[in-house]
Amino acid sequence: MTNMDYCRFRNTYSDLLDCAEHIDEVADEYEPMDKEEHEARLSLIQACADIFDQLGVTYNEEELSDKMKELNADFENEVEQNE
Repeated sequence: MTNMDYCRFRNTYSDLLDCAEHIDEVADEYEPMDKEEHEARLSLIQACADIFDQLGVTYNEEELSDKMKELNADFENEVEQNE
């Protein structure tokens, strides 16, 4: 469901905080992350980088790329362990 213009930031804020708290996890206590959730996580990280770009905030693009590669590797390792 789409957020209404008058409260989009308010509605998204708590969900974003929850995502930030779990951004490095590839599994929870019940099951591993599925591929769609992993891809959404990477898309969320890229969206955050895009927001920084729009605001003119600089960040280390190489470091971000390395971290995304690390997240991919961690996800692939978790998938292999659960096959």
